[in-house]
Amino acid sequence: MIKESVLMKALLLMFLTFFSGCYSDNENNKKLEEKDMSLITSKDNEIKPVKLAIFPIGMASNTYFFELSSDGIIEVKVGIRRSIDIEDANFIEPSESMNKKLSTPEQESIVKLVEEIEKDKTVLEKALRKGGWEVIISIDNNKYNFNYGDYMDISYGKLVKLMIEYSPLEVDIHAHKPLNHFRQFSLKLI
Repeated sequence: MIKESVLMKALLLMFLTFFSGCYSDNENNKKLEEKDMSLITSKDNEIKPVKLAIFPIGMASNTYFFELSSDGIIEVKVGIRRSIDIEDANFIEPSESMNKKLSTPEQESIVKLVEEIEKDKTVLEKALRKGGWEVIISIDNNKYNFNYGDYMDISYGKLVKLMIEYSPLEVDIHAHKPLNHFRQFSLKLI
């Protein structure tokens, strides 16, 4: 009887020791995994704030202003441009505004393009075009200015395309449509 009691206590002690050790290892593993993930997201996928404006050349109305914060929230405003400086707090007088948290894959896509832009040495050229749209991008106080439609096959244009695609607000960049409609209308009159 004493042997059985000692044996039961020994088994109980071994049982408790085994499971408490596994539990603490699991907790330690979870903490290490969380630490590793935070290092990955903070180093590899650090989101730099991005400001991007798209507006009709020579006009202040119909300006779209995108602002991506470091926590992955994109805010999009449409309204009247009140400044030429994209960093100005009063850059736009919005008539409509929406925001959303970007998904992890969306954030990763933006981070990749921003890194490409920062490494790129392309000298952007901007030609004045009637009926076109102008783009201004600001990343770390570096400004990039070009016409919408130019540079669409490299990181600058791809970033514009993604910001429009990820926008919680519908973006209507009717580039080149007015000219096409005008040509069709002109042909009908002749």
